[in-house]
Amino acid sequence: MAKREGREAPFEPPPRCLVGGELNAPPSSAEKIVSLSEESALKRWYELQIGRVCGRKATDPRLKRSEKVAASAIALFKRFFLSHSLLECDPLTVSLCAVFCASKLEDEFVSAADVARSYSGEDVARQKNLEKEIMDVEPTLLAGVDYDLRLAHPHRPLRALLDEHVKDRALDVADDLVVTDAPLLHGPAVLAVASVLLVDKTLEPKLRDKFGLDADLLAEANDLAKSHAADPLPSLDALTATVKPIRKRLKKLALWRPEAAEGSGADERPSKRKKLE
Repeated sequence: MAKREGREAPFEPPPRCLVGGELNAPPSSAEKIVSLSEESALKRWYELQIGRVCGRKATDPRLKRSEKVAASAIALFKRFFLSHSLLECDPLTVSLCAVFCASKLEDEFVSAADVARSYSGEDVARQKNLEKEIMDVEPTLLAGVDYDLRLAHPHRPLRALLDEHVKDRALDVADDLVVTDAPLLHGPAVLAVASVLLVDKTLEPKLRDKFGLDADLLAEANDLAKSHAADPLPSLDALTATVKPIRKRLKKLALWRPEAAEGSGADERPSKRKKLE
């Protein structure tokens, strides 16, 4: 069994994720390689898709949950890929598994079957296959975040700061901020204040005087608000056209690609899947 930092690893990665075997041959040209910026764009696309699968604005009413579930799923996805490559694990499976795990963490349960159905539609065989993949990758996801399931989000402090006339808009901004890298760099209170400032900058004196927010927190929130305003989150539709060719190239190199799975004796993955709407 693999060793890590002088102690025995708590699990053996399931073959679904690390299928073994080597990549066949290096790409013949630089155009075939997925760059760091392209990998970041692909991960961002999946993070945006998580909000469509669960959360306040889920496209499937059966999966509509509070914003905490979507925020927790995005946080788990982000943490996992801080120490893992898209070549190791299929980001689609990891993102859906993150939704499944987050629903349990936030006591708003969504079954793996329902999560799989959100992607596979009415194709029962595909749904069963994806449901199994979600369950198989769960131990790897939990180990990948080092079993640290303490998650804090800006929505609770945001609700304490909100005026009713900015409530929905500020929650939408907070949903956008949790998709960016901001949760990895700032505390939830900073994200909450930045969300309010992005909606209505004139509320800053009220935040300072009524809620007693200190100058350092306000300064950090102001910097975050300015940064986000200058570089807003791209829309899902805008990213979709960009990531299609990236995903296609990634599948030619990844260890979870069908050819690699066949070579390792793992179950064959479906060659085609319905696009998430």
